[in-house]
Amino acid sequence: MPQIVHSGRNLISRLHEWQSLIGTLISQVVVIIIAIWVTSSLTASMKRTEFFLTFTKRYHEIRVAAHDLDKRVKKEPSPFDEGDAHQIYFQLFGLMYDEINAYQNKFFRQRSLCRMVDLANVRLHRR
Repeated sequence: MPQIVHSGRNLISRLHEWQSLIGTLISQVVVIIIAIWVTSSLTASMKRTEFFLTFTKRYHEIRVAAHDLDKRVKKEPSPFDEGDAHQIYFQLFGLMYDEINAYQNKFFRQRSLCRMVDLANVRLHRR
C-alpha cells in the first residue's frame, strides 16, 4: 500500500511540473479549433454571397432580355422571335434549377427562397 501512495505523490508532483505545458497545449488546441471553425464559416458565407450575387445578375440579364424581346415584338415582329423567347425561357428554367439545387445544398435558407419565389409570383401577376 505505501508504494501506491508514494507513486501517487510522485505523479502529482510531476503533473505540477508539466502544468504550464499542458495548459499551453490545451489553449493552443482550443485556438486552432476556433480558427478552423471561423475560417470555414467565413468561407461558406462568402460562397453563399457570391452565389447569390451571380444568381441576381443572371436573373437581371434574363429580365432585360425578355423586356427587349417584348419591345422588339411590339414594334417589328420577326420569325426569329419565337426562338429567342424559347432561349429566354430555357435560361429562366436553368436559373430556377440552380435555385432549387442551391437550396438543397444549403446555399439558400428556406426563408430566402420563399421570398424570391413570392417576388417572382408578384411580378408575374402584376402584369
